Amino acid sequence: MQTIRLKTCLLIPDQRGGGIAYTPETSTIGGLLRHLGRRIDFELVDRDGAVFKELEVSINGKPLCFYPSGLDTALAAEDRVSIYLVALGGG
Repeated sequence: MQTIRLKTCLLIPDQRGGGIAYTPETSTIGGLLRHLGRRIDFELVDRDGAVFKELEVSINGKPLCFYPSGLDTALAAEDRVSIYLVALGGG
């Protein structure tokens, strides 16, 4: 089975190891985020089709904002995707 290597702070039910199956549903970063959102019952993409600003998403070490295709950016098997919550400060 081909996989996308995933690093995240999100708790994904039944997630074993660091891989998510590479399927037509997860073949774009937007598809992967929507898939993960359904698994954790939390939307990672807002109604306007943008990643929530509290998330930091990168593909192969490069932040998503540097990909001109945005959420339509194609993923390939063995790509490395990182998804983390942005640390917020207060005082």
